[in-house]
Amino acid sequence: MTPFEMKRAAVAGAAALAALVLAGCAGVPRAPAMGAAPDAKEPPRLVATDKKDPQTGKLLLDWDRPGAFGAVSGDLKAVGDGACMAARVDLEALGYHPRALDEKGQAIPGGGFYCYPRANGEKWDATAPQLVPSKGERGLLAWDRPGAFGKVPAQLQVRGDVACMLADVKLEAIAYHPQARGPDGAVLPGGGFYCFPKRHGEQPGEVAPRLVRQDGQLAWDRPAAFGKVPEGLRQRGNAVCGKGQEAIGYHPKALNDQGQPIPGGGFFCAAARPKDGERRQA
Repeated sequence: MTPFEMKRAAVAGAAALAALVLAGCAGVPRAPAMGAAPDAKEPPRLVATDKKDPQTGKLLLDWDRPGAFGAVSGDLKAVGDGACMAARVDLEALGYHPRALDEKGQAIPGGGFYCYPRANGEKWDATAPQLVPSKGERGLLAWDRPGAFGKVPAQLQVRGDVACMLADVKLEAIAYHPQARGPDGAVLPGGGFYCFPKRHGEQPGEVAPRLVRQDGQLAWDRPAAFGKVPEGLRQRGNAVCGKGQEAIGYHPKALNDQGQPIPGGGFFCAAARPKDGERRQA
């Protein structure tokens, strides 16, 4: 497996979770008991609380009836853990309901998970996660235990975001494990990142990225701020990136190393990926 294929495979499962991201994160002192099965008569619904999200200023949501969820385990537990971690890295899925409702009373595609703080908080688990064949997409790999990941160290966030964006520009690194293992069971050099769709998806982030000098070279300070390259700018982006490189991200308000807007925006460059039918040499 080549480096590019490994990076793409590592996030295959994460990309499919976007429709299941729910922030039902109740701050109660003791985890509520989940039923053996979801309540068949009345599904739980998301309702607004009196607390606000510090980033958006919007009221936070919580579930009105935690007891309506059924216990979650197996493959569904792995999906739920990833969805909960997207809301906050120290959360795990305790329950699931296939007909959970959003705040408007509409059924949530794929159902909803009840999230709760993990016993080990933001720390990674002693037992490392491993890449295994994805049950959702043939030929791709996914992490077997998303809940084993911990918080991404600040000094590794940029590297993690870049690794995730190489698979898909709408992904970012939300968790990390220093002993994460590949499909053969061997520890991945430098550890592994758990990738998940950005809140702004393929669109550029609100805060523009800026070129900064690192080890004598210029690099972007916030790769995750880049969005998808517009089709009409792809050729220009590839030309800016140069031979052997391609533009995989774009931000119309990107800043140079002096903090000034770059005329025409800035591109995030990476090694050119193999075309269909080709295979990159490791």
